[in-house]
Amino acid sequence: MKNDEVKRSMDDVEKDNIIFYDAKGNKIGEAPRARKEESSIIEEPVVDKSKEKKAKAKKSKSKKSKKDNSLKLQEQDAIERKPTYEERHKKANPKAKRRLSRKERLKRKRRAIAAFIIEVVLGLAILIIGSGLFVLYACGVEDVVVEGSTIYADQEIEDYVLQGDYTNNCVYNVLHNFFKPRKDIPFVDNVKVTMTGLNTNKITVTERTPFGYATTNEGAVALYFDEDGRITDISDKMLSNVLVWQDVIPSGEAVGEKVVDDDVALSSFLETARSLKANEVVLNSIRIDDGHNIFGQKNNIKINFGLKNDMDDKCKRLSIILPQIENQSGTLHLENFSPENTDIVFKKEE
Repeated sequence: MKNDEVKRSMDDVEKDNIIFYDAKGNKIGEAPRARKEESSIIEEPVVDKSKEKKAKAKKSKSKKSKKDNSLKLQEQDAIERKPTYEERHKKANPKAKRRLSRKERLKRKRRAIAAFIIEVVLGLAILIIGSGLFVLYACGVEDVVVEGSTIYADQEIEDYVLQGDYTNNCVYNVLHNFFKPRKDIPFVDNVKVTMTGLNTNKITVTERTPFGYATTNEGAVALYFDEDGRITDISDKMLSNVLVWQDVIPSGEAVGEKVVDDDVALSSFLETARSLKANEVVLNSIRIDDGHNIFGQKNNIKINFGLKNDMDDKCKRLSIILPQIENQSGTLHLENFSPENTDIVFKKEE
Protein backbone atom coordinates (compact mmCIF):
# COMPACT_ATOMS: atom_id res chain seq x y z
CA MET A 1 0.00 0.00 0.00
CA LYS A 2 2.80 2.21 0.87
CA ASN A 3 4.59 1.66 -2.49
CA ASP A 4 1.43 2.55 -4.37
CA GLU A 5 1.28 5.85 -2.54
CA VAL A 6 4.85 6.75 -3.41
CA LYS A 7 4.28 5.89 -7.01
CA ARG A 8 1.15 8.02 -7.07
CA SER A 9 3.05 10.87 -5.48
CA MET A 10 5.78 10.68 -8.16
CA ASP A 11 3.13 10.73 -10.85
CA ASP A 12 1.70 13.82 -9.29
CA VAL A 13 5.10 15.49 -9.26
CA GLU A 14 5.39 14.99 -12.98
CA LYS A 15 2.13 16.91 -13.46
CA ASP A 16 1.78 20.64 -13.58
CA ASN A 17 0.50 20.83 -9.97
CA ILE A 18 2.15 19.61 -6.84
CA ILE A 19 -0.29 17.60 -4.56
CA PHE A 20 0.36 17.50 -0.82
CA TYR A 21 -0.70 14.44 1.28
CA ASP A 22 -0.67 13.90 5.00
CA ALA A 23 0.98 10.98 6.79
CA LYS A 24 -2.10 8.82 6.32
CA GLY A 25 -2.14 9.46 2.57
CA ASN A 26 -5.05 11.80 2.52
CA LYS A 27 -4.88 14.66 0.07
CA ILE A 28 -4.64 17.90 1.86
CA GLY A 29 -3.95 20.33 -1.07
CA GLU A 30 -2.11 21.17 -4.23
CA ALA A 31 -0.13 24.00 -5.74
CA PRO A 32 1.07 24.86 -9.23
CA ARG A 33 4.63 23.79 -9.95
CA ALA A 34 7.07 26.46 -11.26
CA ARG A 35 8.61 25.28 -14.54
CA LYS A 36 12.10 26.18 -15.67
CA GLU A 37 12.84 26.90 -19.28
CA GLU A 38 14.80 24.17 -20.92
CA SER A 39 17.20 26.69 -22.41
CA SER A 40 18.09 28.04 -18.97
CA ILE A 41 18.99 24.65 -17.68
CA ILE A 42 22.54 23.77 -18.80
CA GLU A 43 24.16 20.69 -17.62
CA GLU A 44 27.86 21.26 -17.31
CA PRO A 45 29.88 18.17 -17.97
CA VAL A 46 32.25 17.16 -15.33
CA VAL A 47 35.78 17.57 -16.65
CA ASP A 48 38.86 15.88 -15.34
CA LYS A 49 41.33 18.77 -15.03
CA SER A 50 44.38 16.56 -14.65
CA LYS A 51 43.64 14.83 -17.94
CA GLU A 52 43.04 18.20 -19.65
CA LYS A 53 46.39 19.50 -18.32
CA LYS A 54 48.19 16.41 -19.58
CA ALA A 55 46.56 16.79 -23.00
CA LYS A 56 47.58 20.43 -23.25
CA ALA A 57 51.17 19.62 -22.25
CA LYS A 58 51.31 16.84 -24.80
CA LYS A 59 49.87 19.10 -27.48
CA SER A 60 52.35 21.92 -26.63
CA LYS A 61 55.24 19.48 -26.68
CA SER A 62 54.09 18.20 -30.05
CA LYS A 63 53.88 21.75 -31.46
CA LYS A 64 57.31 22.64 -30.07
CA SER A 65 58.80 19.50 -31.54
CA LYS A 66 57.27 20.30 -34.91
CA LYS A 67 58.55 23.89 -34.69
CA ASP A 68 62.05 22.72 -33.77
CA ASN A 69 62.03 20.26 -36.63
CA SER A 70 60.87 23.01 -39.00
CA LEU A 71 63.65 25.38 -37.82
CA LYS A 72 66.24 22.64 -38.20
CA LEU A 73 65.02 21.91 -41.70
CA GLN A 74 65.16 25.65 -42.56
CA GLU A 75 68.69 26.01 -41.17
CA GLN A 76 69.84 22.92 -43.01
CA ASP A 77 68.24 24.21 -46.20
CA ALA A 78 69.92 27.63 -45.74
CA ILE A 79 73.32 25.97 -45.29
CA GLU A 80 72.94 23.70 -48.28
CA ARG A 81 71.40 26.37 -50.53
CA LYS A 82 73.49 29.43 -51.61
CA PRO A 83 71.56 32.64 -50.80
CA THR A 84 70.31 34.56 -53.80
CA TYR A 85 71.28 38.14 -54.64
CA GLU A 86 67.85 39.34 -53.50
CA GLU A 87 68.30 37.66 -50.11
CA ARG A 88 71.79 39.12 -49.66
CA HIS A 89 70.64 42.56 -50.83
CA LYS A 90 67.61 42.52 -48.51
CA LYS A 91 69.80 41.48 -45.62
CA ALA A 92 72.21 44.38 -46.24
CA ASN A 93 69.42 46.79 -47.02
CA PRO A 94 66.06 45.67 -45.70
CA LYS A 95 64.28 48.50 -47.53
CA ALA A 96 65.50 47.30 -50.93
CA LYS A 97 62.66 45.79 -52.90
CA ARG A 98 64.35 44.70 -56.08
CA ARG A 99 67.70 44.21 -57.70
CA LEU A 100 68.99 47.23 -59.64
CA SER A 101 69.78 46.71 -63.26
CA ARG A 102 73.31 47.18 -64.61
CA LYS A 103 72.27 50.38 -66.36
CA GLU A 104 70.83 51.82 -63.15
CA ARG A 105 73.96 50.90 -61.18
CA LEU A 106 76.19 52.58 -63.76
CA LYS A 107 73.96 55.65 -63.72
CA ARG A 108 74.15 55.92 -59.95
CA LYS A 109 77.90 55.41 -60.03
CA ARG A 110 78.33 58.16 -62.63
CA ARG A 111 76.21 60.52 -60.56
CA ALA A 112 78.31 59.84 -57.46
CA ILE A 113 81.54 60.44 -59.39
CA ALA A 114 80.18 63.62 -60.94
CA ALA A 115 79.10 64.91 -57.52
CA PHE A 116 82.54 64.15 -56.09
CA ILE A 117 84.30 65.93 -58.98
CA ILE A 118 82.06 68.97 -58.59
CA GLU A 119 82.84 69.15 -54.86
CA VAL A 120 86.59 68.89 -55.50
CA VAL A 121 86.49 71.55 -58.23
CA LEU A 122 84.49 73.91 -56.05
CA GLY A 123 86.88 73.36 -53.14
CA LEU A 124 89.89 74.05 -55.32
CA ALA A 125 88.25 77.13 -56.80
CA ILE A 126 87.53 78.53 -53.35
CA LEU A 127 91.09 77.76 -52.24
CA ILE A 128 92.63 79.38 -55.32
CA ILE A 129 90.46 82.48 -55.11
CA GLY A 130 91.19 82.88 -51.39
CA SER A 131 94.93 82.40 -51.91
CA GLY A 132 94.92 84.84 -54.81
CA LEU A 133 93.21 87.54 -52.77
CA PHE A 134 95.65 87.01 -49.92
CA VAL A 135 98.68 87.22 -52.22
CA LEU A 136 97.28 90.27 -54.01
CA TYR A 137 96.62 92.35 -50.93
CA ALA A 138 99.15 91.04 -48.38
CA CYS A 139 102.37 90.45 -50.38
CA GLY A 140 103.32 93.81 -51.82
CA VAL A 141 107.05 94.52 -52.29
CA GLU A 142 108.49 96.77 -49.60
CA ASP A 143 112.17 95.74 -49.72
CA VAL A 144 114.58 93.92 -52.07
CA VAL A 145 117.85 92.37 -50.86
CA VAL A 146 120.63 91.47 -53.35
CA GLU A 147 123.42 89.02 -52.49
CA GLY A 148 126.40 87.70 -54.45
CA SER A 149 126.78 90.54 -56.96
CA THR A 150 130.27 92.11 -57.26
CA ILE A 151 130.05 93.29 -60.85
CA TYR A 152 126.67 95.03 -60.78
CA ALA A 153 125.12 97.42 -58.31
CA ASP A 154 122.03 96.22 -56.43
CA GLN A 155 119.74 98.45 -58.44
CA GLU A 156 121.15 97.10 -61.71
CA ILE A 157 120.39 93.55 -60.58
CA GLU A 158 116.86 94.56 -59.63
CA ASP A 159 116.30 96.13 -63.05
CA TYR A 160 117.62 93.00 -64.75
CA VAL A 161 115.69 90.46 -62.68
CA LEU A 162 112.42 92.04 -61.56
CA GLN A 163 110.55 92.36 -64.82
CA GLY A 164 106.90 91.99 -65.75
CA ASP A 165 103.56 93.63 -65.14
CA TYR A 166 103.31 92.96 -61.40
CA THR A 167 106.83 93.49 -60.05
CA ASN A 168 105.32 95.20 -57.00
CA ASN A 169 104.19 91.78 -55.72
CA CYS A 170 106.66 89.45 -53.97
CA VAL A 171 104.94 86.20 -54.97
CA TYR A 172 104.72 87.29 -58.60
CA ASN A 173 108.47 88.01 -58.69
CA VAL A 174 109.27 84.55 -57.32
CA LEU A 175 106.98 82.74 -59.77
CA HIS A 176 108.04 84.86 -62.75
CA ASN A 177 111.73 84.15 -62.08
CA PHE A 178 111.00 80.43 -61.59
CA PHE A 179 109.16 79.98 -64.89
CA LYS A 180 111.02 82.63 -66.92
CA PRO A 181 114.49 83.05 -65.37
CA ARG A 182 116.87 85.63 -66.82
CA LYS A 183 119.71 83.80 -68.55
CA ASP A 184 121.12 86.62 -70.65
CA ILE A 185 122.72 88.75 -67.94
CA PRO A 186 126.45 89.14 -68.69
CA PHE A 187 128.80 87.55 -66.13
CA VAL A 188 125.87 85.90 -64.29
CA ASP A 189 125.39 82.14 -64.26
CA ASN A 190 122.24 81.99 -62.20
CA VAL A 191 119.75 84.24 -60.41
CA LYS A 192 117.36 82.99 -57.74
CA VAL A 193 114.48 85.04 -56.33
CA THR A 194 112.99 84.05 -52.97
CA MET A 195 110.89 85.60 -50.18
CA THR A 196 112.32 86.28 -46.73
CA GLY A 197 109.01 87.71 -45.57
CA LEU A 198 105.58 88.63 -46.88
CA ASN A 199 106.91 91.92 -48.23
CA THR A 200 110.61 91.21 -48.92
CA ASN A 201 112.26 89.67 -52.00
CA LYS A 202 115.79 88.28 -51.89
CA ILE A 203 117.84 88.02 -55.11
CA THR A 204 120.81 85.63 -54.93
CA VAL A 205 123.32 86.05 -57.78
CA THR A 206 125.84 83.43 -58.89
CA GLU A 207 128.54 85.11 -61.02
CA ARG A 208 131.06 83.66 -63.43
CA THR A 209 134.53 85.15 -63.73
CA PRO A 210 135.83 85.29 -67.31
CA PHE A 211 139.36 84.12 -68.07
CA GLY A 212 140.19 87.11 -70.23
CA TYR A 213 138.77 89.58 -72.71
CA ALA A 214 139.59 91.38 -75.91
CA THR A 215 138.09 94.58 -77.26
CA THR A 216 136.70 95.17 -80.71
CA ASN A 217 138.20 97.59 -83.23
CA GLU A 218 136.10 100.43 -81.85
CA GLY A 219 137.12 99.50 -78.30
CA ALA A 220 133.61 100.09 -76.97
CA VAL A 221 132.62 96.43 -76.58
CA ALA A 222 134.55 93.67 -74.84
CA LEU A 223 134.42 89.99 -75.77
CA TYR A 224 134.95 87.89 -72.63
CA PHE A 225 136.11 84.28 -73.03
CA ASP A 226 136.73 81.21 -70.88
CA GLU A 227 139.76 78.93 -70.41
CA ASP A 228 139.05 77.30 -73.76
CA GLY A 229 139.12 80.64 -75.57
CA ARG A 230 135.37 80.64 -76.36
CA ILE A 231 133.27 83.75 -75.92
CA THR A 232 131.00 83.68 -72.85
CA ASP A 233 129.87 87.30 -72.51
CA ILE A 234 129.66 90.40 -74.66
CA SER A 235 129.43 93.65 -72.72
CA ASP A 236 130.47 97.26 -72.67
CA LYS A 237 131.78 96.80 -69.13
CA MET A 238 135.57 96.55 -68.79
CA LEU A 239 136.24 94.42 -65.71
CA SER A 240 139.40 95.41 -63.87
CA ASN A 241 140.04 91.97 -62.37
CA VAL A 242 140.12 90.21 -65.76
CA LEU A 243 143.29 89.91 -67.86
CA VAL A 244 143.19 91.95 -71.07
CA TRP A 245 144.51 90.72 -74.39
CA GLN A 246 145.75 93.89 -76.00
CA ASP A 247 146.28 94.70 -79.66
CA VAL A 248 144.37 91.68 -80.91
CA ILE A 249 141.56 91.76 -83.43
CA PRO A 250 138.86 89.28 -82.36
CA SER A 251 137.44 87.08 -85.10
CA GLY A 252 134.55 85.74 -83.02
CA GLU A 253 131.31 87.68 -82.82
CA ALA A 254 128.84 85.54 -80.87
CA VAL A 255 128.74 83.59 -77.62
CA GLY A 256 130.28 80.14 -78.04
CA GLU A 257 132.68 81.10 -80.85
CA LYS A 258 136.48 81.25 -80.50
CA VAL A 259 137.70 84.73 -79.74
CA VAL A 260 140.44 84.46 -82.44
CA ASP A 261 141.18 82.02 -85.23
CA ASP A 262 144.95 81.99 -84.59
CA ASP A 263 145.30 78.86 -82.48
CA VAL A 264 149.01 79.46 -81.67
CA ALA A 265 148.37 82.98 -80.41
CA LEU A 266 145.31 81.80 -78.48
CA SER A 267 147.27 78.92 -76.92
CA SER A 268 150.09 81.33 -75.93
CA PHE A 269 147.67 83.67 -74.18
CA LEU A 270 145.79 80.88 -72.38
CA GLU A 271 149.03 79.17 -71.24
CA THR A 272 150.41 82.44 -69.87
CA ALA A 273 147.12 83.31 -68.11
CA ARG A 274 146.95 79.86 -66.45
CA SER A 275 150.54 80.09 -65.16
CA LEU A 276 149.99 83.62 -63.82
CA LYS A 277 146.83 82.51 -62.01
CA ALA A 278 148.50 79.41 -60.56
CA ASN A 279 151.34 81.52 -59.13
CA GLU A 280 149.02 84.32 -57.99
CA VAL A 281 150.59 86.94 -60.24
CA VAL A 282 148.29 89.73 -61.36
CA LEU A 283 149.09 91.65 -64.53
CA ASN A 284 147.16 94.41 -66.25
CA SER A 285 147.43 93.00 -69.77
CA ILE A 286 149.17 90.66 -72.20
CA ARG A 287 150.19 91.37 -75.76
CA ILE A 288 151.33 88.84 -78.37
CA ASP A 289 153.22 89.96 -81.47
CA ASP A 290 153.24 88.36 -84.90
CA GLY A 291 156.12 86.07 -83.90
CA HIS A 292 154.01 84.84 -80.94
CA ASN A 293 156.31 86.50 -78.41
CA ILE A 294 154.48 87.32 -75.20
CA PHE A 295 154.66 90.65 -73.39
CA GLY A 296 153.09 91.51 -70.08
CA GLN A 297 152.32 94.82 -68.36
CA LYS A 298 152.13 95.61 -64.65
CA ASN A 299 151.77 99.35 -64.05
CA ASN A 300 155.11 100.83 -65.25
CA ILE A 301 156.87 97.48 -65.57
CA LYS A 302 157.02 95.55 -68.82
CA ILE A 303 157.70 91.81 -68.84
CA ASN A 304 159.18 90.09 -71.86
CA PHE A 305 158.24 86.40 -71.58
CA GLY A 306 159.49 85.43 -75.03
CA LEU A 307 157.74 82.30 -76.29
CA LYS A 308 155.45 80.20 -74.12
CA ASN A 309 158.21 77.69 -73.30
CA ASP A 310 158.79 77.06 -69.56
CA MET A 311 156.03 79.52 -68.77
CA ASP A 312 155.27 78.01 -65.35
CA ASP A 313 158.91 78.40 -64.20
CA LYS A 314 159.01 81.95 -65.56
CA CYS A 315 155.89 82.89 -63.60
CA LYS A 316 157.28 81.36 -60.40
CA ARG A 317 160.37 83.61 -60.68
CA LEU A 318 158.15 86.55 -61.57
CA SER A 319 156.09 86.07 -58.39
CA ILE A 320 159.33 86.52 -56.38
CA ILE A 321 160.88 89.39 -58.33
CA LEU A 322 157.81 91.51 -59.11
CA PRO A 323 157.04 92.62 -55.53
CA GLN A 324 160.63 93.91 -55.25
CA ILE A 325 160.45 96.15 -58.33
CA GLU A 326 156.76 97.04 -58.50
CA ASN A 327 157.35 100.73 -57.67
CA GLN A 328 159.95 101.13 -60.42
CA SER A 329 159.83 101.54 -64.20
CA GLY A 330 161.60 99.31 -66.67
CA THR A 331 161.61 96.02 -68.52
CA LEU A 332 162.03 92.58 -66.94
CA HIS A 333 163.59 90.13 -69.40
CA LEU A 334 162.48 86.53 -69.06
CA GLU A 335 162.71 85.59 -72.71
CA ASN A 336 166.06 83.77 -72.23
CA PHE A 337 165.09 82.05 -69.00
CA SER A 338 165.30 78.25 -68.89
CA PRO A 339 166.15 75.58 -66.33
CA GLU A 340 169.72 75.73 -67.59
CA ASN A 341 169.85 79.53 -67.76
CA THR A 342 168.30 81.14 -64.71
CA ASP A 343 169.68 84.64 -65.25
CA ILE A 344 167.02 87.36 -65.24
CA VAL A 345 167.73 90.94 -66.24
CA PHE A 346 165.74 94.02 -65.21
CA LYS A 347 166.48 97.19 -67.19
CA LYS A 348 165.35 100.33 -65.49
CA GLU A 349 164.05 103.28 -67.36
CA GLU A 350 165.24 106.75 -66.44
